[in-house]
Amino acid sequence: MQMIQFGGNVLPEISKLYPDVPQGVVVKSVTPGSPAAAAGILPGDVILEFAGTKISSVKDVVSALGFNVGRKMCMKLVREGNSKPLTLCFITRDASDAYSNAATQRSTYSQGVKWLKQSSLRSYSPNWGSTLTGYPLILCKLKPNALAELNLPIQVVKGSIGKVHVLVPWNQLGSASVQITLEGIYGVAIPNSELPSQEEILMGVRNRLERAELIRQHQQQNASAAAGEEETFFSRLTSRILDNLVITIRDFHLRYEDTTSNPTSPFTCGIIMESFTIETTDANEKKIFVDRSQAAPTKTYKVAKLKKLAVYWDKLSSSTVLQKSKDFENDMRNVIYSDFGQKDRRWLLVPPCSLTVRFTKNESLFFTKESPKYRIQATVENLSFHLSREQYEEMLFMYKALTRRMAVEAHFWYNRHRPFLSISNYSIVWWDYAVRFHSKKKKLRFRWSVVRKMARDRKMYIALYKQHHLQKNALKMEQVSFMQKLEDSFPLELIIRLREIAEQQFEAAKSSSQSNQSWYGYFFGDEEKSDVLTDEGKADLKKAFEETVALEEVSIPDDCSILVVELELRKGESGLFS
Repeated sequence: MQMIQFGGNVLPEISKLYPDVPQGVVVKSVTPGSPAAAAGILPGDVILEFAGTKISSVKDVVSALGFNVGRKMCMKLVREGNSKPLTLCFITRDASDAYSNAATQRSTYSQGVKWLKQSSLRSYSPNWGSTLTGYPLILCKLKPNALAELNLPIQVVKGSIGKVHVLVPWNQLGSASVQITLEGIYGVAIPNSELPSQEEILMGVRNRLERAELIRQHQQQNASAAAGEEETFFSRLTSRILDNLVITIRDFHLRYEDTTSNPTSPFTCGIIMESFTIETTDANEKKIFVDRSQAAPTKTYKVAKLKKLAVYWDKLSSSTVLQKSKDFENDMRNVIYSDFGQKDRRWLLVPPCSLTVRFTKNESLFFTKESPKYRIQATVENLSFHLSREQYEEMLFMYKALTRRMAVEAHFWYNRHRPFLSISNYSIVWWDYAVRFHSKKKKLRFRWSVVRKMARDRKMYIALYKQHHLQKNALKMEQVSFMQKLEDSFPLELIIRLREIAEQQFEAAKSSSQSNQSWYGYFFGDEEKSDVLTDEGKADLKKAFEETVALEEVSIPDDCSILVVELELRKGESGLFS
């Protein structure tokens, strides 16, 4: 069904045909066999209301269709020859074969989920790359070097995620929430006594560059959006999903096993949690579905509940080591549920407690102490803290061992790779050691040859980036390899800046080519630009300056409140054991 918008200044020639109708949408054509054709909609009909909403543009009809696919819809329309408006009802198509706009949005989100699993999550688990469309994912193993880019003094030797379930109700996005469920998140870490390999370092560099590029693109999109631009269907759909997103985490257990800090008394510590949920509610903490298209809410409520959170510190024996367990998932889960039955709980630093956090956002523009912009209300039940002398001594051993290990690694970086052979018999090995670990540390960047090479590499990167990412031209294998080498060696801030320069040059060249193609430039050449401001430009500049000064001078009211945090503790205790 094709439609034409009219009313006001939009297509006034059509408005003359319907003098009694202030605004609406004219049906231009109807596809044979479609639900609209089956309902009796004819070309020339004027749509006034659709699904209880007054129609003023084609976008209103498209939005109503997108949020109510597969449902019975009624519309009020005016038809030539009828003095009173007609009401026709029909059932829209299912999301699988609905109108192209909704299908496009669904495809976009599907591709987004696939990209997230392939690019970002693949760095942490090999299962993400092999399974793209299977929901849920079962038993995703964690890569041992998943956290290498953080350069932590610990190393994850074993980990898994039992279940990842992403539920997207495509047919009911207008009334049902998107749910993300993670179950069985387990991990075991040990002291990190090795430096990261070259592959791990490169993986961390590339992951940081990818995240920085996503942030940069998001900032560019926000900056380029016009202030008065209406929300698109995609942005409204995204906002609706985020407003009603439900996240659930069950069976969370991270464990640290240490046999090196104090070999005579090995120990283990960890954090466990039974469940965590966050969802959208009303003022009475009842789950609701927020629909901003009907009426903008004055306040938005989110509730996060954390059940049975505990922190433990215990002795480690050969029978309790879990990093080499054959039944790893069950053993990690038993710590959450079975070991809490022990009567002696001195191994628990923080016994199981529950936490409820209520987050309230004031959607209006008036913030007072009674109704601030953000209000966070946290309630903690059964919060306790227990510490024994043995646990305290083991904590000191762990702290000293970690700091000592990092100091030794920093001091003996060169000695670790120092050849053990004599320099007279193996001079080549010593020469390689000197070049790799001593010559590179010298300040060579101020030499003229180094400066020229750096400038040449930067220009080459800008040219390759424009050719590959902006002009969409395929690069040769050696060009791709050279570009990747530059990204691995350049600082992150420099890469982002070079990409911005490349985009600016690309847009400038595009604007220049468009101006050269105009009829005035074709006959008379481009008009020479003048750096002198006109009277109108001077007036605009003065107005902008005065508005900026006025904004800086605006004083915040005394009763304006941005953030209020309320913490309530129910039944807590602390204890020290000798």
